[in-house]
Amino acid sequence: MPARRVTSATRPPPQPLSGDEGDIDFMLSESQGSSEDHANETFAVVAAEFKATWEKKLRGRDDKIIQTTQKELDLALQDKETEIINIMNDIENIHQDFLEKYAILEDRKRKIIAAIAEKQAELIVCPSAPQLIIMFSK
Repeated sequence: MPARRVTSATRPPPQPLSGDEGDIDFMLSESQGSSEDHANETFAVVAAEFKATWEKKLRGRDDKIIQTTQKELDLALQDKETEIINIMNDIENIHQDFLEKYAILEDRKRKIIAAIAEKQAELIVCPSAPQLIIMFSK
């Protein structure tokens, strides 16, 4: 235990030291120094333990935050994945409807072109066509 401080009003006046007393004071100051060193070492050990405990607590809190964030991210990604799948299905359905309507229109177009070609062939092959032209030209 450190020595009690004495106020300057009650402090005895300093006396000159003889050879032996100086050695004792040196030894006392050395023991007080080692006592302070021991206190500093103890403080350092306690501080290191506190720091390690604090860091462990922070890591635990950080790990919990990371886990919670990961769960939220996984749910958000799963929702987006479901949304994308639904959109892709909608696109497939729209494309299929387009292909069916396009095929119907192409069939109609082909039938019209075939009918035009048939009528054109009738007009070109008609044996009375040259006689009609001559008659109407007179």
